[in-house]
Amino acid sequence: MKKEMTIGEQLRAEREKRGYSIDDVHQKLKIHPDALNRLENDNFTNSPGGGIYIKGFLKQYADFLGLNVQEILSEFSAVGVKPKSVEFSIGTQKSEDKGTDFRKFWLPIKRHQKEILKVLSWMGIFLAALIVSFLVLRTAGSLVHRISVNWNYHQQVKKENKALQQAAKPKKQVAKPAEAKSVSSPQAQAVTVPAEVINDGFLNSPARHNFPLISENDKLVLKIETITDVWMRVSADDEVLFERILKSNTSEEWMANKSFYIRFGRPEGALLTVNGEKIGKPGDGKVKAVTISRDGIKQA
Repeated sequence: MKKEMTIGEQLRAEREKRGYSIDDVHQKLKIHPDALNRLENDNFTNSPGGGIYIKGFLKQYADFLGLNVQEILSEFSAVGVKPKSVEFSIGTQKSEDKGTDFRKFWLPIKRHQKEILKVLSWMGIFLAALIVSFLVLRTAGSLVHRISVNWNYHQQVKKENKALQQAAKPKKQVAKPAEAKSVSSPQAQAVTVPAEVINDGFLNSPARHNFPLISENDKLVLKIETITDVWMRVSADDEVLFERILKSNTSEEWMANKSFYIRFGRPEGALLTVNGEKIGKPGDGKVKAVTISRDGIKQA
């Protein structure tokens, strides 16, 4: 590098030698292109911060180009920050608008900083209020809908349980004279016994027509909805999946390969659904522990 070259000429020559454009250097060092042009034109005056910022940019630029940083800074100190004839303009080395510099870009923003922050703060508060209002309205609507659904479901389950209780009562059969002889036959006796009164130990089963038929290829799907706060422990295939209080008007759903075991604190507050079929309260709300399999529901 020739000694008679100025600082700016050294910078420009080395940049062009390396094949960099001003924009390339800007992208790498994040120094504004106008500041880079000032450095290459030895225009060290009328810059924000004076010699402090210029010296920092100069050091960074010289180091990036592989120049001797100490030599460049020594030359800068020797030259000092003196006015130059080269003026600053965006995108050019010379301009008719000689008063333009970095301050004209940043001072208006800094001058109105408080007002800008105040406007942004109010905008943020307004936006937050809109979001909160939307969430509150959405939650309230969902809650009203859930209460309505649970109430209707509860009433329907009560009707179904009442119908099941009526169906479970043994019906008196009056034997006709023509059939009296066939009663002594064991096969005939088996035929006349209603499925509802078979003592199989199940509270619900497909034979009782109050439990769904579930294929071996299908998983058991249990859904529990609550009408009051209910503590429960739910195990699927001997693995505990849930053990806590299920709040009123909420529901949970689980799957099992073979069976469920459920213990309730308040069985009268829980409504069961198995594979989409509504069962109602376990044992009419009187049974605190049950097992559920493809064969049905048993008291545990």
